[in-house]
Amino acid sequence: MANTLSGLLPFLEVAQQKSFRRAAERLGVTTAAVSRAVARLESELGVPLLVRSSRRVALTADGAIYFERAGSAMRELAAAGELVMKSRDVAEGVLRVTLSPVLGRLIVPRVGELLERHPKLQVELSVTDRMLSFAREEVDVAVRIGALPDSSLVSRPLGRPNWVTVGSPAYLARHGVPKTPRDLAKHVLVKFLLPSGKPREFSFESGKSGRVESAKFPSPLLLDNGELLLSAAGAGVGLIQVFDFMVAGELRDGRLVEVLAEHAPEGPPIRALTLPGRQKIAKIRVFLQLLAAAFLLRGPTPAG
Repeated sequence: MANTLSGLLPFLEVAQQKSFRRAAERLGVTTAAVSRAVARLESELGVPLLVRSSRRVALTADGAIYFERAGSAMRELAAAGELVMKSRDVAEGVLRVTLSPVLGRLIVPRVGELLERHPKLQVELSVTDRMLSFAREEVDVAVRIGALPDSSLVSRPLGRPNWVTVGSPAYLARHGVPKTPRDLAKHVLVKFLLPSGKPREFSFESGKSGRVESAKFPSPLLLDNGELLLSAAGAGVGLIQVFDFMVAGELRDGRLVEVLAEHAPEGPPIRALTLPGRQKIAKIRVFLQLLAAAFLLRGPTPAG
């Protein structure tokens, strides 16, 4: 069987070209290699398939029968390959995605457009910072923020957001606008409560050194949910520090105002993770394109 498979294509090419040399040129191998492959095929079948002479190559009676049937099989095989390749361009089936919770605001609104373009696609989104098992939980794409453990997963960088410090116009009218990070000592800071149980301190870039430093001022309110942080800021409770894409809409329409923009530091990297070799699958490929567009189009954050 091994000789049959390795010799089939050379035989068909020689029969079509009526020449070992031309067949070798089309296959990108030597004439001797084509001759040996056909000879092994004939030996395995136990019959001569070709009549060789110094002037031409012709099919024997058995060769003509084999050429017709084997050629038909090869055409079916090629058609099957084309069908499979074409199916790679159709995004369909269930796409399982896991997102860090703070990314929902940026990505989820764009999923509707993706589903309109690919009506055979169904998206299942799991919003969690827990690193799910790609194999056990059948995850197709994970989108994560920050440093990642060493992994065999393929990582595609999406961008780095900035940290922005924001408050409502009503809050700033009551408490004033801080001019330097040190002024935050006089303000109400609402901080994110990390899974470790510690608050995430506000951080700022030093104008002189470019070094990022934490502003460790006390906070009367700690929240472990990004949406709750936004609600607190919108209600005028105090200042919050979040990623720029989380408050882009609020900054555009004036519901929140950025302060200390000249000290805003760069945030951690955001990456899309997939299993090796799966990036070209249509449903995964179109979602990776959606992610790239989401981060490309998020645009600059208006300065306050």
